[in-house]
Amino acid sequence: MPEAKKLADVYGISRDIPLTYVTRPYVDDKLVNSLTRDKHIVVFGGSKQGKTCLRKHSLTEDDCIVLQCNASSTRAVLYEMMLKYAGASVTVTEKRSISGTNKVEVSVEAKAKIPFIGEAGGSGKGSRETGTDWERSRQDFEIDPSDPNDVIRVLQAAGFEKYIVLEDFHYLPEDVQREIAIDLKAFHEQSKLCFIIVGVWLESTKLVV
Repeated sequence: MPEAKKLADVYGISRDIPLTYVTRPYVDDKLVNSLTRDKHIVVFGGSKQGKTCLRKHSLTEDDCIVLQCNASSTRAVLYEMMLKYAGASVTVTEKRSISGTNKVEVSVEAKAKIPFIGEAGGSGKGSRETGTDWERSRQDFEIDPSDPNDVIRVLQAAGFEKYIVLEDFHYLPEDVQREIAIDLKAFHEQSKLCFIIVGVWLESTKLVV
């Protein structure tokens, strides 16, 4: 006899993928194909239309990190969260960047050679420990958390390669949405990082505009 299911597992709004989820080739297949093209992806539409379920169905927890946006989120706060998900240790300092935000000290460790030791943006401090079958590298940086160029360098040092999901992007203040939309160009041209923007709006060209 099959296991009985709860009504909440079949009907209504669920935190997980509902049992009634139906794969739609013109949506699901399009998203999966887009994931292989090394481009940022925007998933948009009306509220409660299945945008988050679509993302959860197409990507596992190991494939991506999910940053939940809210009305108080700033660009620097979201980027600091990205660095922490990548395994970086982040400490806010009293120093100020040109943009007026507090600079942060970031320490990352990776089992690979760091390709930009000594480049601008790093503090110049570093150490290496050689093991039997891999080399561990640790680098310390003092960065502006609102500068995508600094964030890219740290994520590359950490060997971070997961998709970055910005969930509920529409909750961000308009100026923060605009800043991140501009930064996406830098992330695309200077790294292999790909963002998946999920938001409630109807205009297909919102981020482009």
